[in-house]
Amino acid sequence: MIKRNQTLLTLGNVVLDGALILGAMVLAFCYRFYVKDGDISISLNWYIRIMMIVVPLQLLVFRQFHLYDSQKNLRFQKELLNILLSTTICLGFQLGALYIFKVFDYSRLTFLYFYIIENILLWVKRVAQRIFLRIMRRSGYYCKHVIIIGSNVMARRTAGELTRNRELGYVVDGYIAAEQDWTALPYLGTLDEAESILETVNPDEIFASLSGEENERLDKVIYLCNKNGIRFSLVPYYSQFMTGETQVDSLNGIPVISLRKLPLDYIGNAVIKRIIDIIGSSLLIIFTSPIMLLLAIGVKLSSPGPILFKQERVGFGRKPFMMLKFRSMRVNTQQTTGWTTDNDPRKTKFGSFIRKYSLDEFPQFFNVLLGDMSLVGPRPEVPFYVNQFKEEIPVYLNRQQVRPGITGWAQINGLRGDTSIEERVRYDCWYIQNWSLWLDVSILIRTVFGGFINSEKLVTDEKKEKAESK
Repeated sequence: MIKRNQTLLTLGNVVLDGALILGAMVLAFCYRFYVKDGDISISLNWYIRIMMIVVPLQLLVFRQFHLYDSQKNLRFQKELLNILLSTTICLGFQLGALYIFKVFDYSRLTFLYFYIIENILLWVKRVAQRIFLRIMRRSGYYCKHVIIIGSNVMARRTAGELTRNRELGYVVDGYIAAEQDWTALPYLGTLDEAESILETVNPDEIFASLSGEENERLDKVIYLCNKNGIRFSLVPYYSQFMTGETQVDSLNGIPVISLRKLPLDYIGNAVIKRIIDIIGSSLLIIFTSPIMLLLAIGVKLSSPGPILFKQERVGFGRKPFMMLKFRSMRVNTQQTTGWTTDNDPRKTKFGSFIRKYSLDEFPQFFNVLLGDMSLVGPRPEVPFYVNQFKEEIPVYLNRQQVRPGITGWAQINGLRGDTSIEERVRYDCWYIQNWSLWLDVSILIRTVFGGFINSEKLVTDEKKEKAESK
């Protein structure tokens, strides 16, 4: 989409949001101390000083939740949900910071009222924006008249989206193609007639999607658009094969289209994810240290050998690292490649228990802290299988574009252990292409509430005897 003037609109949106957030605190203060209770223990100036930190932080979080992207790219329900999630995160940060710095002389009710009022104000503002634009555009104002050039799959998809979503502000006047082969839009003529068609219809914009053999005609289309002052937008016919976010960069003035620009390619997103990994793994190490001590004792008593199992895995950028686990099997010389099964005779009783509830994964919090892994990401694999799968599954190595994780999108959807590697790769690639802060949070929440328990069966003496007799 053309994004000219989008910067000014976004800036106005940001300034208005900041004013509403600050206004919400003033309203919350007035309601708390003038309506509910006349005893003012802390002046309004104290809350305003707090908001000087909170407002910029909240606007940054809004940006991370794509609230300043074009409304064409964000569904209405998703927009309102992102506002709620953003304000909830910021409220937790505010209260957490006040607790850490031992600031207790403030009204918690004021912050609660602030949270409620700011969500109401921000929601009302976004609803009003959408309604105003929809009314104006359905009435024919602020709309662009466009022509579609081409009739391939992507041309039809583009026309369908523009026609169905009138709030986007486009009116499709028809299409130009080699022949009249679909009836969803008025047929205006062939490319050879394009010059007279453009002069007659005089559209605001052209959306062109020509097949490979027709691309040589693009020069003429672009020339005619420049000649008549018409904006030109190219919808590549190969768009259906693109994954991730597409971005146009400049190489010393030469435009370069990146077909697979991923969310974590942006330094801001990568830094935020890494900060969360450092803070999260540090807290998890502290809180689970008593449990890890008991697990270490249990491993030591279950069978002779080291407490930790170290195994080389392939990580971010295909670099190897040593992944840590609590040892769940007897020491043997064949630990480098094989996947375990329910009746694997190498597993100890205690090892079976900690594997069942994923307790053997706890030492990986140290891998996360060291930067070898992330809390959320594709599970790392041993080099043997990486070399095998990359030949069998063409997109397998796309998993190495992010840090491997303790838990992941595939794991919370039941793809753990001895399951389809093709399905796991498909889920992992979807996660990489659609990463967001909220997606990581939701995966972590789902892991806590059910993701720890896997489908492995606990080892009993009877099962063990049957496995060893095979």
